[in-house]
Parts: sequence; structure tokens; C-alpha cells
Amino acid sequence: MMQPQKIIKYSAQQLEDLCSTCGQYFDCVVPIPSFYQETGKRLEYGMFFTSIGFGSGKEKSPAIILGIETALEIKSAIKSLKLRGADISEVLMPND
Repeated sequence: MMQPQKIIKYSAQQLEDLCSTCGQYFDCVVPIPSFYQETGKRLEYGMFFTSIGFGSGKEKSPAIILGIETALEIKSAIKSLKLRGADISEVLMPND
């Protein structure tokens, strides 16, 4: 199984229902690629987890982000091997 080893900085545009006990939000949605403001560069290669989980409650989990070239290589393998179930979508960067 392939699994990301690196974490890339993301934030959530929408945070709702702050828990007074644990200090975390119940809902974290609308991912924002914060790393882009720091580096000014798109990711070319690699597989990364987002620094925060997205979703609601116990269902929150980090997203997996692929570099552009890595995504193209995986898409090609999926097509040639006729695999199903993978969803590789483009992440829009600020000003895209």
C-alpha cells in the first residue's frame, strides 16, 4: 500500500462548532493550500498528507495530495492497468 510520508501545510476556510473541551472544530471544510503562500510553487513530485483533517466529527481525516508529475504517472498506470476506484482531481491554487 502506498502511503504519504510527508505533511504539507493546509488550512480550512470554514471552521464550525468549536469544542470547549478539546479546542478542535467539529467541522473543517473548504481546504486551502497554505504551503503555496510560503513557497510560491506548485508541487511537482511526491505524495503528501494535509496538515489538518477535513470533514466532520470523527469522520475528519487528512487529504492525500499528489505532485503534478506524480499524479500523471499514477493516472497513466491506472489507465494501462484498467484499475477502478481512484479519484485524482486537480487542486486549484490561489489565482487559478
